[in-house]
Amino acid sequence: MIKQIMGCEYTELGRSVIDGIEVEGFRTTDPAFYGGAMENVELTLWVDVEKWLPVRTEMDFKMNEQMQMHGVIYDYQWDIPIDVGEFEPVIPEDFTAFPTEGMKMPSMSEEAAVEGLKFFAEIFGQYPKKLNLMNLMQEFSALKDSENLTDAGLKLKEEMKQMTKDKDDEHIKKVMEMMRQVQSLGMFYM
Repeated sequence: MIKQIMGCEYTELGRSVIDGIEVEGFRTTDPAFYGGAMENVELTLWVDVEKWLPVRTEMDFKMNEQMQMHGVIYDYQWDIPIDVGEFEPVIPEDFTAFPTEGMKMPSMSEEAAVEGLKFFAEIFGQYPKKLNLMNLMQEFSALKDSENLTDAGLKLKEEMKQMTKDKDDEHIKKVMEMMRQVQSLGMFYM
């Protein structure tokens, strides 16, 4: 988190004392702090001047039209013993893995971003309102309730209905491949 804030535009707030610890404060309003996924970012980080570890974090941001968040993280605990068993996953017996065979990771290239824009326009008949990943995924997830779709959008909507009904691996892979184009667009702008 410290490196992340140092990689953005930030303001030094000077020194203070929090919970008896001498700290130095940094504040950023740079949207790049969250990779462009958030709007109206304001993050204040107080760092222990001796250990150079976070002591308190205060954050405010807006993710999309419906979500705003305010949070304070404090009482960090560093260098405490941890039982390795806490990291052992507990997998239910009836668990089935999501099919990932043959799936590609989203690309972050200009070409992939252009393809993502084309795909979005083919489905919705317009470009997305915002290009950050969170807003793109929210806009795209509205597909199931949308009535204003192109023919390609209506076809995809049916594919997605079929996928949820059948839970067929082939349908899932096909829809995930389409979603990859939208993810590539959002990731390019992170």
